[in-house]
Amino acid sequence: MYTILKRINKIADKFAKFIVSLSFGTMTLLIFAQVIFRYVFKESLSWSEELARYMFIWLTFIGASVATREKTHINVAMFVDNLKSPKLKKIFIVLANALSMFFLGVLVYYGFNIASQVLKFDQVSASMPFLKIGFVYFAVPIGSLIMFLNLIEINLAVIKDENEEGGLH
Repeated sequence: MYTILKRINKIADKFAKFIVSLSFGTMTLLIFAQVIFRYVFKESLSWSEELARYMFIWLTFIGASVATREKTHINVAMFVDNLKSPKLKKIFIVLANALSMFFLGVLVYYGFNIASQVLKFDQVSASMPFLKIGFVYFAVPIGSLIMFLNLIEINLAVIKDENEEGGLH
């Protein structure tokens, strides 16, 4: 099961990195184009700022899952670092990750419900009528689900003593 989870997380991580790169690149090009259009051509692209904002939302939530996978997500480790017992350290790391997983589970459950409801309303973007707002809302549960799966793998690695310090969050 652990090896299957590792494979799933590896695929999800590649997907997440692709989405982050695509979002960041698109966002950069859109903002650059908006500046050029506004100051050179004295015209404004009505949709570019809104699309860049939506890209930033996806970048944030999917990027957080990448940071979790690479163990660079923000954490407060001062308490755990000061513990002398490796067994006690492991317990606190697993407990902290379990609490994070609980919170992420709530985000996944309610995030999918809310995004699905918004999608049913057929609400579209103000400047891009082809873009349903519900798709923007799916960034929260998808990013949270990938983080949740990564934390399961990290916790299992900590429990198996594969990577004791890697799970601090």
